[in-house]
Amino acid sequence: ESGIPYIHLSDVTQIFLKCIALHKNLSDCETFIASQNWAVTHRELFPVIKTAMNFRGTNNPIYISKSLAKIALHLKSRIGGLVGGINFEQPWMLKYTDRPWNVNNDYTRKTLNWTTDPDLEILERLPVILKYYENQKTQWISINERRISGNYIYTPNQKGI
Repeated sequence: ESGIPYIHLSDVTQIFLKCIALHKNLSDCETFIASQNWAVTHRELFPVIKTAMNFRGTNNPIYISKSLAKIALHLKSRIGGLVGGINFEQPWMLKYTDRPWNVNNDYTRKTLNWTTDPDLEILERLPVILKYYENQKTQWISINERRISGNYIYTPNQKGI
């Protein structure tokens, strides 16, 4: 049942523009949530990824224990560190296994009269992202390694990535 809220940089840009436009009507130190109004579970992601990547085999994910996941993730981190690789998954993330990070952006939507762009939600974007990955794998890996290391600049032509 683990899952994460998803946020697209274009939605963040739009919420900043809304805040700038409405700044005179907002209280000091307002807090807004620019992500969708729920968490996307890994159970929801699995069939979208499987279909987009034309994977064969089971229609269901293979579940492993948290203990096995912990061992595998620590090994992956150690090996990645030895060969200079960068891992997105970090051992601290394990404490959130089977705990979706549900968010509620009702206050944000109401206060700013704003909502996320449904075309940019992760279940819609994944097939586009994965097609880009298949067609331009070297560039995709390079962009994502820079993102993970915090060394990238967002440009509008990357909207679909």
